[in-house]
Amino acid sequence: MLALVNGEPQLLGLKRMLEVFLEFREETITRRTQYELRKAQERDHILQGYLIALANLDAIIALIRGAADTPAAKQELMDTYGLSELQADAILQMQLRRLTALEADKIQREHEELVAQIADLQDILARRERILDIITTELGELKARHDDPRRTVIEMDDAELTDISLIANEQVVILVTDQGYIKRMPVATFEAQSRATRGKAGAKMKEDDGVQHFITCYTHDYLLFFSDRGVTYALRAYQIAEGSRASRGMPSRWPQASWKITPPNLLAMITG
Repeated sequence: MLALVNGEPQLLGLKRMLEVFLEFREETITRRTQYELRKAQERDHILQGYLIALANLDAIIALIRGAADTPAAKQELMDTYGLSELQADAILQMQLRRLTALEADKIQREHEELVAQIADLQDILARRERILDIITTELGELKARHDDPRRTVIEMDDAELTDISLIANEQVVILVTDQGYIKRMPVATFEAQSRATRGKAGAKMKEDDGVQHFITCYTHDYLLFFSDRGVTYALRAYQIAEGSRASRGMPSRWPQASWKITPPNLLAMITG
């Protein structure tokens, strides 16, 4: 699979592809957790300011009423109660309804929930096994959400390519010598020659050897070999090693394990 890894295209095998995917998911969950932690801390920081204001409600109201303007009130809140600028701004913008006891309870509960959430998010960032558990859980949820039966049927295509589909079906000549050497040559090797010219040799043979079988067929055709033990072996013509006119060919005594029996519906046949 071709994929971008650190901004560069790379060819990945299955194992490396899964490793890169897991690294990506770890980085995604880490960055997501950091974002959620930052937002939770920012919100809790404001709530802590509210809680300080509610704990000193009468004094803060008097401070705000006695201040000359908003900047002066904000500065005095920061100096008197150790508030940050964000907390002081939030207190000055607090609505009056949030000063009720019910609203104060809501603020306290939200603060406690955020404290627990912040602790959990920090634990996720501190322990890699927590991140891996989240990856597993989210993949399980994704599977459950999309786990419906396959809607398409996978069938073998009649036109599917096989090994033989990649080999041209050309006319060839098979030569077998008396001593059992065999080779395949294109028919074009034996094109017609002009009269009064010396003929071309079909094979380079020993003095005591000669051509026993000269068969023309096509590369997709089968050749049958009959052994003296009553067993028939078969090969397609293209499986015979191709040789030149000057070559002797290959010995035809192959190990029995390299043959297979086929029905005798063959165009070309070798006997002997």
